[in-house]
Amino acid sequence: PAMTIDQTSLEDFESLLRLNLVSTFLGCKLAVPHLRKTRGNIINMSSEVGLIGQAAAPAYVATKAGQVGLTRALATDLAADGVRVNAVCPAGVMTPLMQEWADTQYDPDEALRMVDSWHLLGRMATIDEIGEVCAFLASDEASFITGQAICPDGGAALGYRR
Repeated sequence: PAMTIDQTSLEDFESLLRLNLVSTFLGCKLAVPHLRKTRGNIINMSSEVGLIGQAAAPAYVATKAGQVGLTRALATDLAADGVRVNAVCPAGVMTPLMQEWADTQYDPDEALRMVDSWHLLGRMATIDEIGEVCAFLASDEASFITGQAICPDGGAALGYRR
């Protein structure tokens, strides 16, 4: 849920840090020895708000920005080992969690239409569309891409509203 800094307790902040950033760090740390041997790659899932910010969500934004920073730091550290590290930072994605959120709103359909309207393309991404971005980044076709935060956002970062 959206919470301003005044509404966010230290415990809330630490919990979100563990959920979003510490878990990403640990996943990377555990994968790196194998990836060094296989010259594999890491794709961290973050959010566009980690790059552009969002009102009333400083803890969430900070953890997502931390994921992007971790991605770039690891890309720098692991490039010599042939390990690429990137982040995928989508805007709105129609997921079961998004539907769950909408169902808590007064008018769930209107809530989803509102989120759709934040994107120039007039809709949220699908899970499959985000998966295709990840598949590309994992492929040999992306062999020269590392340290990047890729934003499949349907134009949301441009700040326009329909």
